[in-house]
Amino acid sequence: MSFFLGIDLGASALKLSLIDAHAQYVGGCGIGLATDTPKPGHAEQNPADWRAALQNGLGRLHADFPTEVQALRAIGFTGGAHIAVLCDSEATPLHPAIMWSDQRAAAQANQLRENPEIFQIAGNLPNPTWTLPQLCWLQARQPDLMGRLARVYFAKDWLRAQLTGDRMTDMGEATGAMLGDIRQSLWAPELLAQASIDKTMMAELVSPIAKAGITDARAHEFHLPSGVTIYQGTIDTTVEWLCCGPPEAGKTSIKLASAGVVSKICEGFVPRPPVSIYPHLAEPLYYHAAGMNSCTGALDWFAKTFAPSHTLDQIADIAADAPAGADGVLFHPYLLGERAPHWSPDLTASFTGMTRATNQSHLARAVFEGIGHALTQIWQSMDIAASEAIVLGGGAQSAFWCQMIADMTGAVLRVPEHTDASFGAALLAAHADGAFDTLATAAEAGFHKRAEFSPDKQAHACYVATHEVYRAAFEQFHRQTRARH
Repeated sequence: MSFFLGIDLGASALKLSLIDAHAQYVGGCGIGLATDTPKPGHAEQNPADWRAALQNGLGRLHADFPTEVQALRAIGFTGGAHIAVLCDSEATPLHPAIMWSDQRAAAQANQLRENPEIFQIAGNLPNPTWTLPQLCWLQARQPDLMGRLARVYFAKDWLRAQLTGDRMTDMGEATGAMLGDIRQSLWAPELLAQASIDKTMMAELVSPIAKAGITDARAHEFHLPSGVTIYQGTIDTTVEWLCCGPPEAGKTSIKLASAGVVSKICEGFVPRPPVSIYPHLAEPLYYHAAGMNSCTGALDWFAKTFAPSHTLDQIADIAADAPAGADGVLFHPYLLGERAPHWSPDLTASFTGMTRATNQSHLARAVFEGIGHALTQIWQSMDIAASEAIVLGGGAQSAFWCQMIADMTGAVLRVPEHTDASFGAALLAAHADGAFDTLATAAEAGFHKRAEFSPDKQAHACYVATHEVYRAAFEQFHRQTRARH
């Protein structure tokens, strides 16, 4: 029996999923990662921590599944988009990796938006979370650093290179960096020039199923057998579609992870700014995606602040003690500014509607509902008319939350048995290595419905009314925010 491994470099953890040649899950693990906030609006991680997490995770996997790891045939990598690793000629990082949630480049993003050529080439509008504005910020603030720059990697590619030494990336990363010509699948000299980046600094653009290398002398260090084929892979929101069954236009997903993302597959290249568009694994499909910054991150903040050491399920149990609508308590989850649908890095979070009767349960429920309202706003802004959607990410494990979002959107939500990007990366590696003839057969083999949530009519009516209050409270708050800035 052959086995395949998917590795996902997420914002909060490095995750590994091991599957067999029939797409059956064997086992896996996760290694937590910390994000530094040296200044307000800044979010950074140390690539050395990723490498240590990879060693640790592969060591744990080898200890738990020694026979399966020895029979490992291929590895696929994935990770979050918009995360550049700026290196010298020896691939040594020169600066902490600026994360997708970082807001420092707001001014640069606004300036870039004034140039219509950028949208025409990139297919997307600049905002602070994209790599190009961040590189422009570094050029303005740290020119000495940028003068020493020799190689630009992206997060999952830098980590994969620790095993292979390769210099490759894919069009999903180039799109997410806002440095590629999305129509021609090439680096765009016009976009690179905005940040004074030379094309020689960029990796070769290859297919997500291209062979990046094999484990060799470094294999022992990472607890891997030698000769295992490693494939390029692509960004997390792209490989996650493999967790959703065979691809088709109109299929919709909601991701409950560090970021919350609503995505929908479309037939062909149909940009609809400010919603992002990315190439799908299955040509000629693309997909639209719009994300909020603080999803499970808002719940982590709530637990740390009000219920230390509590798990997601325990927070959900606390929240369940309050009625739908949390007796008028509202939470706007803008702990890191916000992307869709407001596209404002200056937004801040708030509780409103509290009284002396407000307790911990009201606050907990308001946080769950606030994230749900934010996702519903994204859903509505994308004009999604789908009657059903697939739920992905760690938050999909919460039946309480899934039911709430079904009640809010009015859509039937289906939860796959495996919702993590690492599982999608393993499926992609299995397909690339020949275990599955097509992406569709790999996705079909990997999809098993674990749960389904149908909207409750009474709860839906309640949330429709509550959502209008949420929107009105936001409009008042947003006017105050704009006045301050």
